[in-house]
Amino acid sequence: MIFENSALDLAIALAPYPLTGDFLARAEARLSYSVDWTDFLFWVKRHGIGGMVLANMHVLGEKQFPQDVFQQLKRFQYQSGLHNMKLLSELAKLNTLLASNQIRFIPLKGPLFSHLLYNSFNLRASFDLDLLVSAADFPCADALLRQAGYVCYEPSFALTPLQARLYAQYRHHYSYRHPEQGIAVELHWSLAEPYYLSSELSEQWMRRSIQEQVPGLTVSILSYEDMLVYTLVHGAKHRWSSVKLLLDLLAILRLPHEFDWQLVENSLRLTRLGRVAAQGVALLQELWGFDVPEPLNQLARPDAASRFLTRFSLDTLSWPQTEKREDPRWFGYGFLLKPGFAYQAHYISKILTSPLIERAKRSKAKL
Repeated sequence: MIFENSALDLAIALAPYPLTGDFLARAEARLSYSVDWTDFLFWVKRHGIGGMVLANMHVLGEKQFPQDVFQQLKRFQYQSGLHNMKLLSELAKLNTLLASNQIRFIPLKGPLFSHLLYNSFNLRASFDLDLLVSAADFPCADALLRQAGYVCYEPSFALTPLQARLYAQYRHHYSYRHPEQGIAVELHWSLAEPYYLSSELSEQWMRRSIQEQVPGLTVSILSYEDMLVYTLVHGAKHRWSSVKLLLDLLAILRLPHEFDWQLVENSLRLTRLGRVAAQGVALLQELWGFDVPEPLNQLARPDAASRFLTRFSLDTLSWPQTEKREDPRWFGYGFLLKPGFAYQAHYISKILTSPLIERAKRSKAKL
């Protein structure tokens, strides 16, 4: 077992979809464990992997599992599927709204990601819509969302030009919620905070995006090479604290796509993300024994820092919640994620200014 908790270990073993080959053998081996099924359901929901686990349980046979576990997962998946369909419908409306105003955007993650990776809109749970627009188009896109009834809650007050510049040093999106529909949207001008990925790189990735057709919708998506690097960054900055994040990475690498590894290498070197890649590769190998493509193995050379990052992320997977900032390693993780004085100085600055930003938000909310 990877984890001392057999319920968590089984949940993770059942997560990769489709469950074939070595993945299937690994899951079958763990079915012999004594499992607390209430605990099992907790970990499945904690990691947002109900859709994949339920589909794989059908493959293994319903008789292998208690019926009440099946029924609870079916109810959970039904609600998740309804929400994904609601998000997809809203994505189509926003696509029309933005396109009619000549604003090009790229959906990130969400139900579209589920379709791309699993050929199903419902397997991967989604909670909101993430839309990437160019920095030049951001003000217009922001205004259009507000006109469509969305309320911006982060930042929760109008920023002065100086505040906006400072905000952009530590954030990369605005967050909105529609009070009537209950749908949340994050509007990005960059794929990540500037100390992870520059806005210029996001613009470059937007220019080489590709068109994807899904039922009733044609949208732009990141190239699969850029999607791979983005998924590595997104998972790493969230400390890979959810199995769902690792499944995204795994699913991309299992796609029948001939990756341009030179393009991946250029992006990793330009952004100094070698440790991030090494960490992602190590986690896939540790959890599922995944045979990572050799070109990526060559790019993801581990060092002492990446081993620390990997060990910490494995520990976070066994936390009942996704964050535990009181852990003394929490700060060290962020500090070591990328090498170089510029990144580390920016990270320390973020740690020092975050309480001030939160205090300003609370004081404005009281006015």
